[in-house]
Amino acid sequence: MPSDAKPGTYTVLVKPKSDYYDTKSTTFTVVSTTTTASSGGWSVEPKAPPALKSAVNRFLGLLMFIGWAVVIGGVVAAAIMHVIGKEAPQILGRVIVAAFIMAFGVTIIWWITS
Repeated sequence: MPSDAKPGTYTVLVKPKSDYYDTKSTTFTVVSTTTTASSGGWSVEPKAPPALKSAVNRFLGLLMFIGWAVVIGGVVAAAIMHVIGKEAPQILGRVIVAAFIMAFGVTIIWWITS
């Protein structure tokens, strides 16, 4: 990268001298640049393509929905058992805690990556 590269989309075109080879090109994007004190140059921060980011966010959203649904469903089931005078099984409490930890963690990751 040149030291004076500006954010933007660039195309590199390679045209061979011989007719036996095809002309090739590629496009790349400089998304942000920062000056580093030690090198005095630029560093480029790559970003995920929008399609990949969208797919990851949808998957995280699904995990988040499942996690919070299990937490809410478990709490409701435990509350109903308490109201009718039965003791909730110990495994139900463990499932609620595990689902809460998973749902909370996925929610934080989803929030950071959005």
